[in-house]
Amino acid sequence: MARPVTENTRAATDWRAVAADLRGQNQRLATENAALLKRALHAEQAAARAEKQAAASRAELRKAQQLVRLHGGTAVGQHE
Repeated sequence: MARPVTENTRAATDWRAVAADLRGQNQRLATENAALLKRALHAEQAAARAEKQAAASRAELRKAQQLVRLHGGTAVGQHE
């Protein structure tokens, strides 16, 4: 039994609407993924900068805690 032409047209239109909706969802997900990737990359860069700064601060602290020789030969330190 053949379907009437209007029913075939309606079915094709429904599938086209579904396909268009799926393309829109795909585009939104791709955009969201790109934004999340950008945030992740920025976070990794910030973490690398923070680690570098922390290492520099630790080195500066170690240097500040080193013993200092005075003219009399006595060593003076800031920590015991």
